[in-house]
Amino acid sequence: MDKVLEKSVNLKPRIISYLIGYLNFTPRRVKFMNDNGYFIDRIFFCRVRGWFGITTIVTFSNQINKNIVEVERFEFKQDLKK
Repeated sequence: MDKVLEKSVNLKPRIISYLIGYLNFTPRRVKFMNDNGYFIDRIFFCRVRGWFGITTIVTFSNQINKNIVEVERFEFKQDLKK
């Protein structure tokens, strides 16, 4: 998936859309797109029969300068010893 993102960005289209499994739609990949000037314009969640789980159609655009949703990476740790 990372190579597909890189190739898409290198082509420099105005809009990039992907049909991908939601597990492949990660904050790190969204950050990569943002760092290259592409921001989330639309997300559509659907179920595609015969494909693994929930699927997303994600559209990135270089015509906007902010994602329509906030994406943040953080780590939650719970101390179970208490």
